[in-house]
Amino acid sequence: MDWAKHTAVLVALIAAAGLMVTAWGTLKTAQVADEQLAQAREQRESSSREQTERITFWWHADRWETIIANRTLDAAPIWIEVGVRGLNTVEDREWVQLGILPPCQRLEIPTARLMKGAIRLHVSKLLILDRDGKFWERTADGVLHESSIVEAQIPDISTPSPDLAPMKPGEDEWLRYVNIEQCGSK
Repeated sequence: MDWAKHTAVLVALIAAAGLMVTAWGTLKTAQVADEQLAQAREQRESSSREQTERITFWWHADRWETIIANRTLDAAPIWIEVGVRGLNTVEDREWVQLGILPPCQRLEIPTARLMKGAIRLHVSKLLILDRDGKFWERTADGVLHESSIVEAQIPDISTPSPDLAPMKPGEDEWLRYVNIEQCGSK
């Protein structure tokens, strides 16, 4: 019996098994790293969405005003999309920049301020820039989704008609800020 050959074959088999174990370990390490990256991405997305989930708007019929509330601890740049009720084409709507909505504040916009000539406009969407630089849109029915608008489009969408410009909270007597007591909650 040739012990040298058998020993060489045995060593080769053990080395191959060792390589397979190392390869399997490397694969599992890579899978764990991918899962950790995916989890970090989800947490970042969740944090970003969490901020924008706490910025809402609604129509207050009794007072004839639109209210935009920021219940977060972060200020957020916002825009509103206004249009004539019942018209759904892009040409009938325009974005109006409202500047930065302070934390723990709500902005009240009387309907009389949302006029285009004699036509009353309504707010159909809210565009929010979150703390991570991502744009979100909230529709009038409360649905929130990531926006397809990118920062390069902002100068194009922020040129409202002369009837609506400028709409600057703090400088515009029609617009009023009110403190929110439930700040940091939905």
